[in-house]
Amino acid sequence: MGKVELKDYTLLRCDALWRQYVQDPMMSCEPYSYDPAWVKSYHARICSDKSRYVFAVCLDNEVIGEAQIKRIDNEKRCGTLSLILANDRFKNRGFGRCALQKLIGYAFDTLNLLTIYADCTARNSRSAHLMESEGFAFVCEKDAMRYYVLKRKPE
Repeated sequence: MGKVELKDYTLLRCDALWRQYVQDPMMSCEPYSYDPAWVKSYHARICSDKSRYVFAVCLDNEVIGEAQIKRIDNEKRCGTLSLILANDRFKNRGFGRCALQKLIGYAFDTLNLLTIYADCTARNSRSAHLMESEGFAFVCEKDAMRYYVLKRKPE
């Protein structure tokens, strides 16, 4: 397995992700087609949001996904994780797990958060399995979504 890293989410890396993105039916039934204007707008919007940190998930310098810690509440010391892999070529190979572990480490060790939330569509069994295997506790299922929480372990 190559080296998975979280890197700055430049417009170039964002574009590289969305050029190769293939909609996963486990996540949504909405059709997707690459649109450079949408990518530019999306990148500007998420990267200017001060309540989130956004990273490109890279495998040996190839962009394979996007990772975020969003809805960060510095008072409550919590945030919500988001992870997207570009297409099936990168799924079920441990890359998502590696990126998730790095994102959790960043949230707890760098941002000093105490609680991390995550969610996935109820039909996304891969994501649900990943969350649970990485220690996230299932909270509830509502409106076709599954919700999880992970608390920082006391030192």
